[in-house]
Amino acid sequence: MVVGATSGAGKSTVAAALCRSFARKGLRVAPFKAQNMSNHSAVTADGGEVGRSQAVQAHAARVELDRRMNPILLKPTRNASHVVVLGDEVSTTNAADYGEVAKLLRSTVLSALDSLRGDYPIVVAEGAGGAAEINLLDRDLVNLPWPPRPAYRRFWWWILIEVERSRLPTARSTYSPTTCANRWSASC
Repeated sequence: MVVGATSGAGKSTVAAALCRSFARKGLRVAPFKAQNMSNHSAVTADGGEVGRSQAVQAHAARVELDRRMNPILLKPTRNASHVVVLGDEVSTTNAADYGEVAKLLRSTVLSALDSLRGDYPIVVAEGAGGAAEINLLDRDLVNLPWPPRPAYRRFWWWILIEVERSRLPTARSTYSPTTCANRWSASC
């Protein structure tokens, strides 16, 4: 899992580099970002839409781009966002209502990740924004640990901090994976 203390910390670049490094060693690897907010998208071979950074990471991993690599894509407009789920636009929502939508999408994210982990021995997951945004904890689909499952026992974390913009208190914030996982499992 590659997370950062801020947006722009280099998560996408490091995730792509990890994908290429594993691929060069002959390992099968896939990128994964649970939720991405971007108007810059790419199209999968079967016509699904995913974030451009996952396309770059899939290329780095030397694997075909797959809808499961970015199960939730939010495409912002002036007053709302188009919600793309597993490559297909399903609705639009505003920021105030998205918290409830995100809670409903949690099972989709976990299913996509489980499915990728079944097909690839290594999945490089990328977080979004700053991982220490406790105001988003109850609806976070991207940065904090997923429910405890036997398949998730071997989970490595990389935390990126851009010193110039990190704001020391945010950069020092930490969470217990057990506490966060318990919050998830109670609501799944």
